[in-house]
Amino acid sequence: QTVHGLANFQAFRNNSVCVRFDDRTVIRLYQNNESAEILTRDGHSQKVLVDKPYGFERHIQVAIEYYDHVFRSNQEKLAQTVHHEVTNDIVERELNRIRGFLSL
Repeated sequence: QTVHGLANFQAFRNNSVCVRFDDRTVIRLYQNNESAEILTRDGHSQKVLVDKPYGFERHIQVAIEYYDHVFRSNQEKLAQTVHHEVTNDIVERELNRIRGFLSL
C-alpha cells in the first residue's frame, strides 16, 4: 500500500510492519511496539525506543498509526475513537472556560 508523498506500507503475518518513507528512511515496527528498527536515509541502522524516538518522531508515529490500522480489532478501534472524542470534548470545554475567563 502506497500513500504518494509519504511512504510505502507493508504488513506481515508476524504482526510487524515495514514503512518505507519517501525520504528513504525505513522503519520496522514489531508486535510489542516498544522499539523499532530504523534504516536512516544515509544508510545507518539503529534501534530506537518507540516512546523516545529522538529525531524520528514523525516516522514512528506514522508507523504506529499504520500498525494500529492493520492489527487492531474493530472493537479496539471503536474504543480508541470514543476515547479520543471524549478527550477532545473535555479539552474543548476547558479551552472555552479559559477563553471566558480571559475575556472578563
